[in-house]
Amino acid sequence: TNDPNAFLFVIRPNSKVFGFSKGFEKDGKDAICNFVNFGPVFGKGTDLWIADRCQMRPDNGSKPKTYKFEKKELCGNADDNHKYFVINDYEVFSVIIE
Repeated sequence: TNDPNAFLFVIRPNSKVFGFSKGFEKDGKDAICNFVNFGPVFGKGTDLWIADRCQMRPDNGSKPKTYKFEKKELCGNADDNHKYFVINDYEVFSVIIE
């Protein structure tokens, strides 16, 4: 789904908002995608993916491309070679402007 107003955010340990990387901000291409056996997938399939039963699986992952963030900021993982993590809690919002 394309959404030029989409963003990712984190509230712990400090609140921070992550917008699109250069080249993606105009049309918000691939802001969020859907795949079988996965919850939300943000970005062009690699930025942030959350597996089905995410709290019990260690194969949730992140590899920034579409959104501009450092993995340590969003996922608590600073090692670029280690892209997987376990989810404690997440929420997905859709804001409708009328």
